[in-house]
Amino acid sequence: MGAIIVLTPVMAAAWPVVSASVLGAAAALGFAQGAGARTEAARATCVDLEVAGARAVTDDLSADQHLSFARDGVTVTFGRDARGECGVRVIGTGKSREELGAIGTEFAEQVVQQYAYHRLMEELGRQNFAVVSQEMGEDRTIHVQVRRFV
Repeated sequence: MGAIIVLTPVMAAAWPVVSASVLGAAAALGFAQGAGARTEAARATCVDLEVAGARAVTDDLSADQHLSFARDGVTVTFGRDARGECGVRVIGTGKSREELGAIGTEFAEQVVQQYAYHRLMEELGRQNFAVVSQEMGEDRTIHVQVRRFV
């Protein structure tokens, strides 16, 4: 007997789960967090992105809560603005708006996937499922096989 579960992030979590998701996605993409995550504003190009699925990820965040990461002259900030809207802001020099948009989109998709993965693992543990195997496909799809003894 088998089952296929398609997981979309529809549950909200506290900031620690969101933070872990953002940090995991940033590390996977080679971004570094911290004070060094600043780009010179005078010459920088800025792109703001709407993130599909991010509302579930950031429902429990307060306004103006965010994390910034830098890589190769590009800073990506993920969080909520003063109005409470979720988004990704990408600032960089020497890259087009399209390139910055692609970097931000990749980052945001990784965050949403990491969030969904963490929530899935938490829920599987609560429901007494044992993870039999996990693997990531070439298209970055995560396959998790679980078993539960009744």
